[in-house]
Amino acid sequence: MHINKGRLISAILTPLYILLDYRINKKRVNKKNKKILLIFLGEIGDYILFRNFIEEIKKNLKYRNYSITLCGNLLWKNISEELDADNVDKFIWIDRKKFLINFPYRFNLLKKIHNEYFEIVLQPTYGRSFYLDSIIKVSNSFKKIGNRGGPKSMFSWQKKISDNYYTRLISSKNGVNFEFFKNKGFFENFLNRKINRNLSMPFKKKEIGESYVVFVPGAGAKFRRWSTKNFAEIADFIIQKKKKKIKILGSRNDSELAKEIISHSHYPDKIENLTGNTLLDSINIIGNSDLLVSNETGTVHISAATNTLTLCVSNGNQFGNFHPYPSKISKKIHYVYPPDMENKSFEELTEKYSTGSSLDINLITAKKVIEKLVTIWRE
Repeated sequence: MHINKGRLISAILTPLYILLDYRINKKRVNKKNKKILLIFLGEIGDYILFRNFIEEIKKNLKYRNYSITLCGNLLWKNISEELDADNVDKFIWIDRKKFLINFPYRFNLLKKIHNEYFEIVLQPTYGRSFYLDSIIKVSNSFKKIGNRGGPKSMFSWQKKISDNYYTRLISSKNGVNFEFFKNKGFFENFLNRKINRNLSMPFKKKEIGESYVVFVPGAGAKFRRWSTKNFAEIADFIIQKKKKKIKILGSRNDSELAKEIISHSHYPDKIENLTGNTLLDSINIIGNSDLLVSNETGTVHISAATNTLTLCVSNGNQFGNFHPYPSKISKKIHYVYPPDMENKSFEELTEKYSTGSSLDINLITAKKVIEKLVTIWRE
């Protein structure tokens, strides 16, 4: 299994977090001022699976006169301020890496939140982190509502401490459950009504379109990155057999991966390196593409939200929680897994890989992915 470094650092620094929180929280004043703080600090893919529920609070009769402040991850600041402005009155952005270890930065942010006097604080994330639960502790709020979750991103002894920061904890459905449905269940419980909503994301549709396929060779963790040589082989197949161009997306850090794919390809002039594009541009490019070929990363959730045909190469990490996509949400997201995961039931796979996978992603051959491509293009 792969070590969560943030979890270890958080455990080591726990006494300092508690001391800092106490210093901020010494003076408490509760005010009923119709203000909600919605905390969501997941990665880009997590945000895609969460954002549709913000509107459910805004349009709810009980909370329609409340001001909503979204405390979010700096990684998706630009897209959220563009897409969620109609439902969010104010934004507070957090750099998670700095918040973990930079104590002056952490102190100033927590003090700012403390002085806002929110009446209600919501933290819907199932995989809570102890160092982020401090936001709940220091908030001047009557109602502090969170997800009971499990010790996924923190140790059980940390969870026992931070559970007490909340006035109410909402339990998710027992067992493995796709993340979108975890979020849906939380907000249904909070709003005390059923929510009829699916995953969606607006994008600018092209007027006159070229036919192209998007590749995303990057991923947050190295063990989730498929070989660039394999990506190049897939690119050559698509260019030769389907006469389509390839556009490579990703962060600036993925530029070298894109260059490797281009160097391995027999058709380098048919491949465009667009790594470093803004997230908004990437959403538009994915939404207008004929197909996305990607590692298991946030772009797969973007493609699901834009109803884009997708082939994802995955080592099985977090099976059942973030993949495979339930047909109720999308029937266009297809997967190729390592050989050890073949011919096993969904129940067997969730039991073995829902909390992590150490399978080598490069046991998946380019031939296997091409076979899957041929199949989904026939459907």
